Amino acid sequence: MSNFISLIFILLSLNSFTQTLNYNIVLNEKEVGLFIINRTINNGVIEIHAESKTSLHIFKTVEVSYTLDSKYKDGILEFCSIKTYVNNQIHSSSNTKKIGDKYRITQDGEITEFSDDILYSGSLMYYQEPVKETQMYSEFNSAIKKIDKVDVHKYEIIDMSNGDKNIYFYRNGILERALIPHTFATFELIRIY
Repeated sequence: MSNFISLIFILLSLNSFTQTLNYNIVLNEKEVGLFIINRTINNGVIEIHAESKTSLHIFKTVEVSYTLDSKYKDGILEFCSIKTYVNNQIHSSSNTKKIGDKYRITQDGEITEFSDDILYSGSLMYYQEPVKETQMYSEFNSAIKKIDKVDVHKYEIIDMSNGDKNIYFYRNGILERALIPHTFATFELIRIY
């Protein structure tokens, strides 16, 4: 009987796969935070959970963190939620939920709709190099961004509303490093092994 239960457990676990990636958040060559992202694949469903914590000193110490949860079913985004906190107080939130053939997007209380299927988003970019992708959905600002391949395993993600560009570097299909410019500085995300 115990062999039968062991066999069932093994067979069930074959359908499920979890992978965790860890990244240092770097500013001016100094580690200022940590980003952890988990992906679980189970019977055609991909669930991603990410958390980040950053501590910055801008006149005083500011703690910035966020959580992200997303779910893909059969290659299509079903749901994502992101919350950003500053000094442990909610700063912004966004939810994207597929309802029928549309998405209902609620960002900081404002509701909009989006009608195209979302097949690739920021949460997938850590695990899937955008080899054939030309655009991605940004959970942070609920907008479509352009993807340009600029070199082998190197991509620019372009915010079409303001021209800002993030640069992503891949190795073996996994995000290795990213450069993310902000108004006063450029942050770097570096994978930890």
